[in-house]
Parts: sequence; C-alpha cells; structure tokens
Amino acid sequence: MRRFECELKALQDSLGALNDIAVHEQIAGRVVGGRGRKRQRAFAVGVVSGREQSRVAPLRGAAVQAADRLRQARPFWKA
Repeated sequence: MRRFECELKALQDSLGALNDIAVHEQIAGRVVGGRGRKRQRAFAVGVVSGREQSRVAPLRGAAVQAADRLRQARPFWKA
C-alpha cells in the first residue's frame, strides 16, 4: 500500500502545481485589467508568469511519469 500511496502523492503534487499555475494565470489577467499603475502591475505579472511557465513542461513530464508509475503499481487491494 505504501508504494501505491507514494505514487499517488507524486501525481497529485504535479497536478496540483499545474492547477496552481492555471489559477495564477486567471488571477493575473484580472490584476492587469484593473485600474491605476497598469504598467507596474503588468510587469510584475509578467515576471511571475514567466517563472511559472518555465515550470510547466517539467511538471507535465513529472505528472506523466507519476501516472505511469501509479498505473504499474500493484493494487494493494489485490495483494
């Protein structure tokens, strides 16, 4: 059961981080669209977004690997 839990946690962690990035993108769109100091907000959002976008490909790869390992893990309920 421990291996199954570890593999599931790895998958959940990767998918959770990808979801956080997607939510941040939605929030960023609203922040930049607001009033006042638009340039400063747009710059800040761009910096954060750029950093997060560099994480997307590795997180996707980690999610795929974790899903593969989870699929290969022997179901603990069939032990």
